[in-house]
Parts: sequence; C-alpha cells; structure tokens
Amino acid sequence: MDVLYIKVLFFSCIPLGICLLIIGIRRLRKFFNTKILAETRMLAGETVSFELEKPERIAVWIKAPLRKLNYLDRVKITVYNQDKQEYVKLCYKFFQVRFNGFSEGRVKRYFFWAEAGNYKVEIVEGSSLLFIEKLMGNLLKFSPLFFLFLSIKRADVNNCFFQVRENKAPFYGFFSILMTVLGAAGIIVGFILGILADLIWG
Repeated sequence: MDVLYIKVLFFSCIPLGICLLIIGIRRLRKFFNTKILAETRMLAGETVSFELEKPERIAVWIKAPLRKLNYLDRVKITVYNQDKQEYVKLCYKFFQVRFNGFSEGRVKRYFFWAEAGNYKVEIVEGSSLLFIEKLMGNLLKFSPLFFLFLSIKRADVNNCFFQVRENKAPFYGFFSILMTVLGAAGIIVGFILGILADLIWG
C-alpha cells in the first residue's frame, strides 16, 4: 500500500477521535450531573418532597466539602412513599461513584427503585455508617494516625447535603468512559503514526 494512503488513513483517525471524545465527554457530564429531584441538608428534622411521573431508578448522593468531616455519623435519610404510606428501602451502593471538584465532592451512596407518585425525604437522628465503617473508625482510635484525624474539622452543616437524583445505569457511564478513551487514543495514535508513516512504511 502506498505510504500516502497510509498517512491519510491515520490522519483521518484524528477527526473521528475528536468526535468520539466530544460525545464521550458530554455523556460523562450527563452521567454525573443527573437531574436533582430533591436536596436537603444533613440536619435532623429537615424534610423535602418530590414527585415522579414515571417509575425509575433513583440515586441518593452525598455532597460535602472535601477534607472535612460530614454528618453521616449523626443523621440518616429516609424516603417515604406518600401514596402507599410506606418507607422505601434504600440499597447501599458498594461500588460508589465519586465526583470531586476543587473544594467539594459527591458520592453516590444509595439507590432504590421508585414507582410513579409522591415522596417525602426526611432526615432523622441516627447513623448512616455501615458496621465496617464504624469498625474502621474505632480501629483508627488506636492508630498513630488518630492525632491527624482529630485535626480534621467538621464541615458547616449548611454545606453538607443529601441529594436525590435520577440514576443512570452503570453501563452508561462505562461506555461513556470507553468512548472518551477511544477518542483520545484515536487522536494521539492517528497523529503519531501519521507523522511517522514515512519512517515506518517508507
């Protein structure tokens, strides 16, 4: 094959890679920035309501400042189906999705399946920590790092939130990441091999 055709082939990967990269980044933004249905502070007694027009999977995110203690050890969230007059079971997400900025971060902590209807979110006193999280906290007290832990300040409660959001399926995020990686690889590989085509196949 003529070297010119090889160069054209690799250089054509660059615009294709740019398209994949743009689409992948947009999909990733949609995956992390889903619609907020309800938001409330991590403060006992706080309540907020929301309505679902169709059945869907819902996620509960934690939003709080980075490098500071939040209030998961003091409060927990409950979701009440007002139409059926029953509490919704929240499922803990072991493989948590994290999205951090410069000063604050978000963690997807729970998810649940909700039917269409009216719901009420209420923050009550208690602990949202799992047994393993409490165990690790107790073990930390006997660790040399405990003095560093004591130096960490607790965040302002006005900056710590539970967010109830629409939930995207995990494969949506996986394919978005895959598309972004393939797009970036297409740009880099296409450019490098296009430049070096004369040396390799010349």
